[in-house]
Formats: sequence, C-alpha cells, structure tokens
Amino acid sequence: MTVSSIASAAPVGPSGRAIRRIWEAVLAVHSDEAHQLHALRDVRDLGEYRDALSCLYGIHQPVEAAVAAASPLWRPLGVDLAGVCRLDSLRKDLAATGLSDAECAALPRCSVPPILSLPDALGVAFTMLGSVFGGRKTCERVAEALPGAPTAFFSDTGPVSWRRFAEVTEAALPDPARREQAVQAAVATMRCVASWAAAWTASTSPSRA
Repeated sequence: MTVSSIASAAPVGPSGRAIRRIWEAVLAVHSDEAHQLHALRDVRDLGEYRDALSCLYGIHQPVEAAVAAASPLWRPLGVDLAGVCRLDSLRKDLAATGLSDAECAALPRCSVPPILSLPDALGVAFTMLGSVFGGRKTCERVAEALPGAPTAFFSDTGPVSWRRFAEVTEAALPDPARREQAVQAAVATMRCVASWAAAWTASTSPSRA
C-alpha cells in the first residue's frame, strides 16, 4: 500500500504569503518516505497496521503535548491548534487493533523541537494539519487493503478547517521575520518526524522480510 505525500494531498494551493512560504519550505524537505506515509507502505496485516499506528503515536503524542503546553501563545487566536494532532482518534484505533491503554502509554516517542513563540506553534500545526489531507487517501488505502481495520484517525479532520487555519496564520504572521520563524518550525518538525519514521521502519523491517 503506497500513499502519496502529505503536502501534495492538500485540497487547494495556498494563497496568502505566510501559508505559501511555509508550504514551499515544507515541500522542499518533504518526501514520500516521511511521516505517516513511510510507516504505512506495504502494510499487509493488522499487526503491521498496529505497528504503523504506533509509529504515528510516537510522533503525534509529543507534538500535541508541545503545542498544548504553548497554548497561552495561540489560545487568543480562537482555534485549537493542539487538536490538529487528533490524538484521541489515534488512541481509539490503537485500542481497536489490540493495544491496551498501558501499552499505548509505554510506546516510544520522538523528541520534537520546542515551541517558544506563536510562529513556532503555527509552523508545527501546519505540518500536523497537512497530515489530515494525507490521511484521507490513507483511509481509502487501508480500507482496500485491510477491510474492517479501524481508521478513526485517518478519517478525523480535526477541529480546525484548512481555511480557518490559513486565515489565522495570515493574520498572525504579517511580516517576513515572523513568517520565517514559522517556516523554520515547520521544517524542523518535518525533518524530525521523517527521521523518526525512517528509524522506526528500519527497526521493524526485519519482521517484514
């Protein structure tokens, strides 16, 4: 099961300066071997699917925690940036594949860059929101390859629409310096999760031989 890239899966091209700048930077470092897509290549059974979801949990849990901890920075925007990680839905899918709450809590997690400013938070949230669009295609592929497999996470569009996120991002990043802060945060997050997903896949690949 091979899935297309996160960034290219978004429904429309960016229009505002901030979103366009982040978008272009993320595309420059993105590849099909990154994030959820690497872990979900060629999943053959429910056990491998659970392993792929576990990889995603190791990304989304620390990112959500970091964004939530920075809520004083973004809460005034009136959007739930932490919710874009859709962690509750991911936990639900892991439980449905047989992982207990204790096992889920014990899963390894990647180290994510700190969020020190509002531009940081918006850049990180951009990468997580982008995975919503990739998730739509992934949901279809999972349903085709593993009928009946839980797909709450990939079906979950989260609490923030792309249009609303773009609006608040443009308003919050009116000048080039703040836009570049968001760009650096988005790029750092993409590199972090790509490295995590590649390492996870390498560590589990012998079991797929």
